[in-house]
Amino acid sequence: MGKLTVVTGVSGSGKTTMILESLIPALSASVNGKKLPAHVKSLKAPGIYQVKLIDATPIGINVRSTVATYANVHDELRKIYARTPDAKARGYKAGDFSYNTGKLRCPESLTGQNL
Repeated sequence: MGKLTVVTGVSGSGKTTMILESLIPALSASVNGKKLPAHVKSLKAPGIYQVKLIDATPIGINVRSTVATYANVHDELRKIYARTPDAKARGYKAGDFSYNTGKLRCPESLTGQNL
């Protein structure tokens, strides 16, 4: 509660499956007073009274237009990143944190490369 929580991992490691098939169903069951999914052994989520899933499904024709885009989630995150002590020390501004155009983006695709 009151924290930004991030799930990271390499492609194909099960991040989306964990969220969509375990966490969300377990939270929904807990909120609605139902049994947890059989594969979820326990859940502690005090203070959570509703669950809303906002995914990255594109809205309209542009595949980059998602609910997060329309709600300015990315803009707000960039502003938060720019306020960090490390960003200030390096002179980074909010626009530097854009994964499309910012100077911090990776200029090369790593797809298919051995890392």
